[in-house]
This record gives sequence, structure tokens and C-alpha cells, in this order.
Amino acid sequence: MKFLITTLATLAIISSPLSASPYPGFSEKTEIFSDKTDGSDRIMFHPSAETDPADKILQEVEKNNTTLSALRKEAQARKLGNRTDIYPSNPEVEFGYLWGSPSSMGTRQDFGVSQTLDFPLAYGYRKKIADLRDNQVDLEYQKSLRDIRYETSMVIYDLIYTNALRIEIEKQYSNAKAIAHAFKKRFEAGDVSKLELNKAEINLYHVTKVLEHLNIDKEYLMNQLAGLNGGTRIELESSTFGTQLIPVSFENWYAEAEKESPVLGWLRQNIEISQKEIALTKALALPQITTGYMSEKVVGEKFQGVSFGITVPLWENKNKIKQAKAAAEAAESIAADEKVRFYTSLKALHSKTISLQNSVNDFQNKILTFNNVEMLRKALDLGELSIIDYFHEVEFYYESIEHLLDLEREFNKTAAQLRLQIM
Repeated sequence: MKFLITTLATLAIISSPLSASPYPGFSEKTEIFSDKTDGSDRIMFHPSAETDPADKILQEVEKNNTTLSALRKEAQARKLGNRTDIYPSNPEVEFGYLWGSPSSMGTRQDFGVSQTLDFPLAYGYRKKIADLRDNQVDLEYQKSLRDIRYETSMVIYDLIYTNALRIEIEKQYSNAKAIAHAFKKRFEAGDVSKLELNKAEINLYHVTKVLEHLNIDKEYLMNQLAGLNGGTRIELESSTFGTQLIPVSFENWYAEAEKESPVLGWLRQNIEISQKEIALTKALALPQITTGYMSEKVVGEKFQGVSFGITVPLWENKNKIKQAKAAAEAAESIAADEKVRFYTSLKALHSKTISLQNSVNDFQNKILTFNNVEMLRKALDLGELSIIDYFHEVEFYYESIEHLLDLEREFNKTAAQLRLQIM
């Protein structure tokens, strides 16, 4: 934002030189972290509330988010639905009352109870498929949870960025107000022209509007965060990004991310379900058995005994096994494709995060190294530079400050996207 060029330069006219302490919003240098335990070479993130201000808020959002609450209830209902068709069909009871003609023949009473059963293997496969679908429901919830965490993290980092920028603009506002007041006195004394006074007053007006805009942005972000937290407002005044710990070895970290990914986990479960459905289809292609009890009662006579029947599967299940095998092959192809895309996207994201990390660290060092504001300030005070020349000299420096703040926000967002893969 170009307003930083003018307002920060104006600030430098009356303020003391910038110190070597980190600027608002800038964390200490980001770090590369390697955690090796028990002789392993396992590289992982280990975030904590001390390293990232987003962590505690994410815990609150997970408890209060209304979308997640609804999804938990939906998951429970779906798990119950997964077990509605795993049991045998209902028994059938028949009763018949027949009267004879002529009436002297009396009546006839028939009674029967029968139960149709699939081949026993089918019930075992249905139970296993239900268990796998339950796991898929849990994985779908985990994916939604990560989506909510990611959305919340993006709002949090935008808020931190806005808070850091507001601190700078508030300083500029205070100093712009003092400059405008000083220039007014100098104008009344005849030391400065009306044009210079107008520049000071326009600068004050500009900074005031920028600050108002930032306050609007912050309120909007706070409302977004409250919406994610189930309507409960969370006050976030932090203006410093936490330390992000980046995995050194992508391949070792990816092995953990692949295992933890709810998307890939869901696809693995889907492959296993498709294999079980092939076995279930084969079991259903075996004969069904019907057993039961029957009785017949007529005048002076009664017959009773057991009944037995068998259903011969000739046409009903035709092509079902082929269809199940084709579905299994499709599930494997989809999983393989998704795994390739998952790997390449995370590889690109990891590379981007490392590059951003290096850029942030380099900027933090170089901005302090090339800080000529103090020398320019002295030259301005001695009359060796005009105000316009001073503005041109410091323009690149203050653009770099703004860029660093924006760069660190982007780094934290990409690092969070990586970190959430194994949370």
C-alpha cells in the first residue's frame, strides 16, 4: 500500500531513528526443526501455543463451531444407517382360515413361520463393510475439521497482519497530527508556504482514513472469527506471528502426512470396501435357504412339521460380480491419481514454504542492514535534502517494510497449510 511511503516518511521527519528491534508483526527468524527419537529420522511439526498464537484459538473453534457440531450429529446418524442392512430379512408368518362347502366339511386352519437366510458368509462381509464405512464417516469428519482449522488459521493470520499494520498507522497518525500542528504554527510564523501546510494536512487526513479502513477490516475479521467460533467473539490483539517449525526432509515428513491424510485414508478405505463388496456379491450369488414350521388342521386331522426351500440364483445377480470388480478397479485408479496429486501439491507447497521462509529471514536482516533513515534524517535536518528528495530516498525502504509484513503473513499461511496435514 502506497500510503506507507508518504506516512512513514513523514513519521521519520519528527520521530527518532528506527531501532534495531523487530517490527510489529515480524516474528523472530523462522526455524527449521528436526525431531529424531529412538534413532529414527522422523521429521515433524511440533506446534504449541508458545510458537503459534493460532493454536489456542483453533482449540476453541473446534469445540464451538456449529458446522462441526452438526457434522458430528450427522456422522452418528450415518453410522447407524450403515448398520441397517446387515441383518437377516424379517421372518414371515402366515395364517389361513378356510371354511368348507358344504358346511358339513368343517374348517381348515393353516399356520406357517419361515425365515429366508443368505449364505452365511454374506453377513460377515456386510458387517466388515459397515465397519469400513464407519471409518469413512470419521475420515470425512476429519477432513471437514481440517478445512475449518485452515479457514480459521487464515482469518487469524489476517488479523495479526491487520493488528501489526494498525500499530504502524497509529504511530503515523500521532506523528502526522503533530506535524500538521507544527506546520500550522510555522505557516503562521511565515516559515513555510501554504503549499507545504496543505501537504501536511492532507497527509493527516489520508492517515486518518487509512486507520479507519484498518479498523473496519479488523472488525470484519473479528466477526468472521466469531462466526467460526459458534458466534462467540474471540479477542485477538496479537501483532506478532509465531515461530513456524518447518520439516527439513520433505520425503520423511510426507510419509507421515500421507498416513494422516483423511482424503487418502478415505480412498484406502474405499478400495477395501470395494474388495469386500466383490466378496459379498459372490456370497449373494450362492443359494438362499428358507426354513420354517408349518401346520395344517382340518376336522379330525392335524398335520405339522418343518419346511425347507432353496432359491437358485440364475438371473437376479447377473453381471453384479463384474460390476463390483469394475468398481474396485475404478477405486484403485482414483486412489492412485489422488495420491500423485496429493504428493505433488504438498511438494510444491513445501518448496514454496521454504522459499518464503528464506525470503522472510533475508528481508529481516537486509532491512536493518540497509537502514539509511537515520542518515537521511540528519541530511534533512541539516538542509542537505528537501522534503521531496527525502521522500524519494526512503520510498523503497518503507515499501520493503510493508512487503516484509505481507510476506510473513503469506509464509505463515502456507506453513499452516502444511502443518495441518498431520494435525
